[in-house]
Amino acid sequence: MDPVPTVDPRRALLRNASLTRAACGLVLLRALFAATIGLLGSAPAESFADAFPSKPVRLIVGHAPGGRGDTLARIIAPKLAELWGQPVLIENRVGAAGNISAAYVAKSPPDGHTLLISTSTNLAFSAVLIKDLPFDPLRDFAMIGRVASVPSVLAVSSRLPVTSVSELVAYARAHPGRLTGGSSGTGSSSGFALEMLKSAAGIDILQVPYGGLAPAVNGLLSGQVDVVFAEFGMVRGHADTGAVRILAAGGSRRYSVAPDLPTLQELGLPGVDVDTWLGIVAPARTPPEVRAKLVDSIAQIVRMRDVQERLLDVGFEPVEDTPESFAQSVRADIERYSVVARRMGLPR
Repeated sequence: MDPVPTVDPRRALLRNASLTRAACGLVLLRALFAATIGLLGSAPAESFADAFPSKPVRLIVGHAPGGRGDTLARIIAPKLAELWGQPVLIENRVGAAGNISAAYVAKSPPDGHTLLISTSTNLAFSAVLIKDLPFDPLRDFAMIGRVASVPSVLAVSSRLPVTSVSELVAYARAHPGRLTGGSSGTGSSSGFALEMLKSAAGIDILQVPYGGLAPAVNGLLSGQVDVVFAEFGMVRGHADTGAVRILAAGGSRRYSVAPDLPTLQELGLPGVDVDTWLGIVAPARTPPEVRAKLVDSIAQIVRMRDVQERLLDVGFEPVEDTPESFAQSVRADIERYSVVARRMGLPR
């Protein structure tokens, strides 16, 4: 039988002490880790929002310099920079009716430092008209709020013997197929508005698509077309000279720039509602605390008197909105325009 090995008591004591110290160290490390997690978990949500923005913020715009979105960005970017103490940079990513810029922001890091100047075109019309859109307007964005709307009005040529919407409807019914309506394109907001008018009033107007809204207005002035849904700022001067007549507002509410101008819905034509708007969205997974700060900051800026005056000067109507209302509006626009697109036989 092999002899039983002897144990040096001093070595055993040292080994036990070493194991004890290691175990104590592990326990202490675990305690420190747990305490750190506890502190992070109990940190107030405001601290995350207070740290935003921690670097320059980019406003991505789908319009070229001078376009609607670019104009809005240049009004609000300096105000945001002043409010946050960080640079706010405007980045124009033009193409595909603003969808290139929208797709870029949808895939950007959701930290609030990349925002999109969105429009009814790339969030509503694109969802209706483009089959393989590389983003989902409602799923891929966190709605911050609409900031401005673009007043749209129903204008007719002064050559047309009508001075009201009821007279226009009566004339169209008495002369079926004779009236023409200009638009900036078959799938444009002005084209959709014309189709809504035809459906609500039960009249026949031949749509004539132009390569933009300005050429359509020129067609109205020259007598090539009889009717156009145009931006108020584009026809207001011509109405003052008597070259055209403005009959109604094309949106869902009266405009502050023309408070006496009734909407088509007020005049008995429900469903004719094309609100062209601009707003701000962030990537979908932006933290709630950052989103709340964005909402509050934008609301503060829209309430500023000088901002409102500048928006009105460039033909916009200031809009103070909530994320919930914004999302509901986009959803309603998509549903409404989908019906019109099917009626027009537009492919998707």
